Amino acid sequence: MEPRLVNKLAQKRTLKTLREGLLKRTKVFAYRNEDNVFYMLCQHDKTIGYSAGKKIYLSDMGWQSIINLVKAGTGVNLISDDIDALSQKGRLENSTIMADEKILSRSPTQGFILCRLLGRAEMLSQTTDHFANQSTPLQSYLGVHINHIINWDVDIVLVIENFASFTEFTESHLSSIEGISDNGMVLLIYRGHDDKNIYSVATEIASLTCPKYIFADYDLAGLQLAEVIAERIEAAGYILPKGAMHNQSLVKLNKIAEREKQSATTIKDSVLQPYMNDMKTRFLAVTQEALMAHEVKLEIVSRE
Repeated sequence: MEPRLVNKLAQKRTLKTLREGLLKRTKVFAYRNEDNVFYMLCQHDKTIGYSAGKKIYLSDMGWQSIINLVKAGTGVNLISDDIDALSQKGRLENSTIMADEKILSRSPTQGFILCRLLGRAEMLSQTTDHFANQSTPLQSYLGVHINHIINWDVDIVLVIENFASFTEFTESHLSSIEGISDNGMVLLIYRGHDDKNIYSVATEIASLTCPKYIFADYDLAGLQLAEVIAERIEAAGYILPKGAMHNQSLVKLNKIAEREKQSATTIKDSVLQPYMNDMKTRFLAVTQEALMAHEVKLEIVSRE
């Protein structure tokens, strides 16, 4: 089998297309170009079928030949294997079925989030069912599957935008936030990046009954990010500099270069729009790291 066809069959979309066609017992397929899997199969094995007038016509034994080819090349049985079901399984489980378990298996990192825990040792041990017995040390974090977290008795969730701020956040920073309690178990979640971000587990985080807050850069991009995450996880509010629109000390921490990049950014949340307008008026952009390093007082701003 030529490499191009091997690579084509090693795609979830291709396998779903083949299985759907098999279940319907379709024998005539339209195609637009030579990248079509049925065209490639017929070119590989003339007994499968032939092309004419931008259509593929399978022979009487065409489907059986395709089933055999797919089974030999991938390990997937188009008759009995459910492609969607295999896609929900892990690589270890699928390796017993497939020649290359990476084709369909879910990502090994799916469901995991980067988090830190703050709270008293005995309380953390109790609320996490002995998963943790101390606050997460500075410059470190935990990789925890969301299935563990949804069973914990979390008091507060803080989603933090930047990784450096996430790993350096302490009880002292927590106590600087007006309107938030530091007596319970606090779960800090790094918002993530690329395909390893908070959005993949947003539904599960939203299901947590505790208050959830977003702490991001105090700039236009940070507000926009906070708005999106808050909507997805059903957050109670945002963490912003105390009296931000009247806080002249923020000007001293301004990052003009960052602000210039964000001029076209807009915010829809009516709660955040006054802050957006203030940022545009004062040409303001303050990083999360600067807020923490300069011990700027913070406060909870509730969502409507």
